[in-house]
Amino acid sequence: MEYEADYGVFIGRFQPLHAGHEHIIRDALDRVAKLIVLVGSANIARDARNPFTFAEREHMLRTSFAYEVAQGRLVIEPLNDHFYSDTAWMTEVQRRVK
Repeated sequence: MEYEADYGVFIGRFQPLHAGHEHIIRDALDRVAKLIVLVGSANIARDARNPFTFAEREHMLRTSFAYEVAQGRLVIEPLNDHFYSDTAWMTEVQRRVK
């Protein structure tokens, strides 16, 4: 199959994973050979804004996209928040994608 690009990156908190996220991921998988999903706020404790842990959100993604994960087309990585440092956040994004 011919893809528009070898890789794509989708960053989100997925609090929780919902139909809109799933639609975007499926659309991206139609366009790219491999999609890297970075799950933001991975280092944040559970609270009202972030009710799910990284492990719980990763499980949601792995369950919804089990075939794509098994095929190696969907890669899920944590992405920590870096308060007050956009540079540190961008550096982590680049490191995770690499």
